[in-house]
Amino acid sequence: MSESTHHNAIRKGGKRRRRFDDLFQGLPRSASVICSNSMIHDLTNDQKLQIREYIKERSPGSEEIADALLWVAETHPKELRTKELCETLEAVTLIGARINAHLASTNNKSTPGAKRKKESIMTIYDLACGHGLAGVLLAYRFPKVRVRCIDRERRPCWNTYIEAFEGFGTKSPGNDTVMANLNFEEGDIM
Repeated sequence: MSESTHHNAIRKGGKRRRRFDDLFQGLPRSASVICSNSMIHDLTNDQKLQIREYIKERSPGSEEIADALLWVAETHPKELRTKELCETLEAVTLIGARINAHLASTNNKSTPGAKRKKESIMTIYDLACGHGLAGVLLAYRFPKVRVRCIDRERRPCWNTYIEAFEGFGTKSPGNDTVMANLNFEEGDIM
């Protein structure tokens, strides 16, 4: 793959990521993708600083998410893969935009002056959630939305993510814990 073609392949993600092209190009790679065995813990300090900025950009107004995820990388070096983090952040950004649009359209449907119906609680199901980071990030971003992660078994990193967000996150009003709207169910959905 030529340098020009390789550079264009990285840019496929859109304008919002272009400021991180140098980061993505510098990460450990296997062919044209981020190496699936690369761990955040093993990156250079400069790359970790860039990852912090990337997380903060993908999670505006919630710098504590970067603190929580980098704490996971440092205290549990084998539980946060570089590729999984980047893919999850991109997916959660897209899913979050759809949730915001849905919540906005639901809130706009009420008639002015009419009694407001009891708000229904949205539930998101993360089926075959694997490491569960997408569900954790969605639950943190949308504290009034229930998130149910389901997989055959709970991976050790799940508890680490919960510990990190309970330690660095902010409780929403009326909740005893940061992740009160999140749960994990072991089982086979079939």
